[in-house]
Amino acid sequence: MSNWLLPAIAVIGSCAATVLLISARNAVHGTSLTVPWAWGVAASCGAIGAACLSICGESAVPRGVNDVVRYATAVLALAPFIGVLGARRPGSGTWTLFVIVPMLVVLAWPAVSHLLAGGATDRLQLPAPAVVGYGIVAVMGIGNYLGTRYAVSSLLIAASVGYILLTVSPSSDVLPPVASDPMPATGILVFVAIVRGRRVTRTDASKPPGLQRLWREFCELYGVVWSRRVADRVNQFAAREQWSVRLGTSGFRSQGSDVPACVHGSRPEVVMKWVLRRFVDDNWVADRLGSEQPQADAES
Repeated sequence: MSNWLLPAIAVIGSCAATVLLISARNAVHGTSLTVPWAWGVAASCGAIGAACLSICGESAVPRGVNDVVRYATAVLALAPFIGVLGARRPGSGTWTLFVIVPMLVVLAWPAVSHLLAGGATDRLQLPAPAVVGYGIVAVMGIGNYLGTRYAVSSLLIAASVGYILLTVSPSSDVLPPVASDPMPATGILVFVAIVRGRRVTRTDASKPPGLQRLWREFCELYGVVWSRRVADRVNQFAAREQWSVRLGTSGFRSQGSDVPACVHGSRPEVVMKWVLRRFVDDNWVADRLGSEQPQADAES
């Protein structure tokens, strides 16, 4: 029973996570995050495949093949996070072609070369530079959500891919045999991460409409990098036009203080909505404002 119980848990957890992720499509509807969402679904499906191979056992599937598929899943799991960093219109398609795809090829190449060298029956052990390179990319992508309400989900994903990476790293010899298959823990961690993420999304959707909700949802969905860059862009207008308010991560504040500023219907609101059009549709903005207000041109 113990030979198949843990792999079965991995399959169930991965399948449940995939179903939840697919059903969360509406959370990114009307935004430029549909491509990162699709990468996430692909990675989740990869986890299902890796978990299924674990059920087959090494007698049916060589250890090297199992290791390569697991590592490929961990590599694919970085694509959604790096995809967010390039999710600005226009150009998101170019980001996928010239950044995401090359990144996947470079990170996966050590595993591919392992198979090409006839290592299907041998354990995959990545060289230290490959492990460091993976870690740098992971910090860049997953770190974007630290400081947001999706931080816990992101850290759970980081723990799951980190476990996979540990099993194919030079330090894998320290793991006991029972811990050599990372897929059961990965399936559970990913499932909990997505459940937690969906709860955050529902909480945001239950807040009253308004400019504060619009800005907070954008910051949570796009992470620290884009929220700061958008705020900097809006504040360029503020400095040039000498507004009395500035946009920060918590919304518009009176300049030189932490006092919230009401900018409804004013020039700052128009500019912020204009900048956000590079990321989200007009209907997405209107839904969060609770209005059907048209987007004005900030340059006018």
